[in-house]
Amino acid sequence: MSRFPAVAGRAPRRQEEGEQSRDLQEERPSAVPIADRGFSQHGMIGVTQPRKVAAISVAQRVAEEMKCTLGSKVGYQVRFDDCSSKETAIKYMTDGCLLKYILGDPNLTKFSVIILDEAHERTLTTDILFGLLKKLFQEKSPNRKEHLKVVVMSATMELAKLSAFFGNCPIFDIPGRLYPVREKFCNLIGPRDRENTAYIQAIVKVTMDIHLNEMAGDILVFLTGQFEIEKSCELLFQMAESVDYDYDVQDTTLDGLLILPCYGSMTTDQQRRIFLPPPPGIRKCVISTNISATSLTIDGIRYVVDGGFVKQLNHNPRLGLDILEVVPISKFPYLDPPNERLILEALKQLYQCDAIDRSGHVTRLGLSMVEFPLPPHLTCAVIKAASLDCEDLLLPIAAMLSVENVFIRP
Repeated sequence: MSRFPAVAGRAPRRQEEGEQSRDLQEERPSAVPIADRGFSQHGMIGVTQPRKVAAISVAQRVAEEMKCTLGSKVGYQVRFDDCSSKETAIKYMTDGCLLKYILGDPNLTKFSVIILDEAHERTLTTDILFGLLKKLFQEKSPNRKEHLKVVVMSATMELAKLSAFFGNCPIFDIPGRLYPVREKFCNLIGPRDRENTAYIQAIVKVTMDIHLNEMAGDILVFLTGQFEIEKSCELLFQMAESVDYDYDVQDTTLDGLLILPCYGSMTTDQQRRIFLPPPPGIRKCVISTNISATSLTIDGIRYVVDGGFVKQLNHNPRLGLDILEVVPISKFPYLDPPNERLILEALKQLYQCDAIDRSGHVTRLGLSMVEFPLPPHLTCAVIKAASLDCEDLLLPIAAMLSVENVFIRP
């Protein structure tokens, strides 16, 4: 890791690879040695994360390591929450926040280094950032004192292809510590089980079997979404009670089990609970979406139960809607262009919202829509409601439609 800042200083575009079994944030985060070398003198060091909870948790850890208050030298920015100040040198943010920065400042004059972490997630925003950052190198800006340096961090991405995309940039490999992992495949879940909740009961049964019969160590369970997670927490609690177990008081005949859900729409305070160590004699069981698979590192995990399904946002061109579908986990696609039909559907939606004209040029309404962190149809509705002096009626509706769930379990 000591060679990392030197390589970053020589090459404006760099690609960093870590082993798949190891979280690249597990040791000293990459932004820290870069900041120690003085790269933040000409601008902030921006680090992107694909998810809100990851940006916040990593920023908190780096602030603790640098012995500073969160929001001072180290800060973060996520949707509707900016915890940073004028003295911030390292800023963690979601991909969407960096995209918003580029819309307002195409040359990113406030940043000296951009680190794209978890690049193998391959979200739409990440792919757009690839193209925009590549454009920054091809077109030199007189507004920048120093060349912008870009670091792409990935554990599993196709390195040669991405390196060629960024002009054959150098690749820096970080070897990791490998731990013995024993895999056990259970033929309890079939492809059709995703259509019902039968697979949740099977996963809960396996989890409880681990708790009752295996050695000490926390458990991490992967499920697809909030409903499945809350359902499994309820079933696991009921099953634990059925074996003479009291959730609130430590049982002398059975080690306790602390059940903690984790999904994107939870409050930040609730999500932080998964990082806290359990009380003595208590086993922690975190039931999470795939947010814990790549973006987070939870200490103490010894057992992992994976249902084999994931929720994926797919576009249905016949309906013209984006639909969340439960699909078997498979390999992600690489740097390939999107389907032409999907691009036409997206342009059609923008035209229906008056964001572009018949020639494909962005309208004045479209320029205003860019400033809103909302889907195009909601943004269009909010702006047009304001022009009709009825935004007070529409804003609560738009707010409720832009979140997964307005109800929070205590």
